[in-house]
Amino acid sequence: MKKIIALLLIVAGIGLHVTAQKKTFLRVFDSTGKKIAKGYFAGTTDSTLLLIRDNQVVTVPMNQINTIRTKRSAGHTIGVTTALITGVFTILFAATNSGGGFFEFSTADIVEAGIIVGTVGGIVIGGIASAAKNPKLLTVNGNMENWEKVRAELDKLAVDKIAVSN
Repeated sequence: MKKIIALLLIVAGIGLHVTAQKKTFLRVFDSTGKKIAKGYFAGTTDSTLLLIRDNQVVTVPMNQINTIRTKRSAGHTIGVTTALITGVFTILFAATNSGGGFFEFSTADIVEAGIIVGTVGGIVIGGIASAAKNPKLLTVNGNMENWEKVRAELDKLAVDKIAVSN
């Protein structure tokens, strides 16, 4: 029982640590709806959006931007949540399988149970988290007036510190 409590405390601590270091993730789309850039917000200039992607600064000209969406997509949130919950429950099931009782499970049984519980739990919790994220849709349409409004909104967001050091 002590192992289970310790494991849950470690997972909760990691979760708090990860959420405390949020940077603003943006997805940029052109007029056809095609994603032309994505990355962490690094700043703006008079006519460009600056993003950090793979430790590189990506410059997106304002006249190519139709819309900007904040936060990651729902599919990403559900996928990450599913992977995390699957791993936690697989470890939890393995830790509680003492092998000395009436029920004794093989490694394959433990992995299958972790995958089933993780998938169901990840979809449910990831879906709820996606709905609660409250992403913003910012419309530029390649227009300088719209860009100035969007730029003011973007400048309120958390900036990736990598951009400052480059």
